[in-house]
Amino acid sequence: MMKEEWVYSSKYVMEQSGLDYWYFNAFCELMEAIVPLGLHGACHSTSAILHMLLSEKGLPSLIKIGVVESPKGPFDHSWVESNDMIFDLAVAFPDKSGQYVGGPVFASIDVDAMQRFGNEYGVTGVNLGVDASEISEISLRDYIRNAYEKDQKGGVENPVTIWQMAECIFNICGIDVAADYLEEKYGDVRRVVAV
Repeated sequence: MMKEEWVYSSKYVMEQSGLDYWYFNAFCELMEAIVPLGLHGACHSTSAILHMLLSEKGLPSLIKIGVVESPKGPFDHSWVESNDMIFDLAVAFPDKSGQYVGGPVFASIDVDAMQRFGNEYGVTGVNLGVDASEISEISLRDYIRNAYEKDQKGGVENPVTIWQMAECIFNICGIDVAADYLEEKYGDVRRVVAV
């Protein structure tokens, strides 16, 4: 489960910056869902879901993809930017082969350290790896279809699509939307390469 301190810290940042409450609500509900949905190391998926949550409430949102430089080295990553602020849950939930490089980033603040994040997002002069480069060139619809097919081939029992995960989180947030609606509305969205 998520750290309660991260919730309190995110709320404090929201209140101090005057952000719309929906940023906090969407961020925390998605944070709560990362572990049960098996989204450790799933930056491309969590950023897509957060983008949909923010966009559905009329908040500006871009899914960015690029290289992030951390004290432990560079890595390919996806995150959300809104009003020139970074929102990044996945950075705090690495997969088994990854390393913890900081807490969740809410409005450009690492809510674990309660300071501006220590990672540099969108590093220039470093190329994306093969997987991230391919993801940067396709729509959310294609990315989600590819992820679902990979789960099926990998023997995942009863795989669900990211559309279905997003529907679940929307419903928890009190917004009744269907996975088909989300695919129709956001399927053609593409990530913006950070340079």
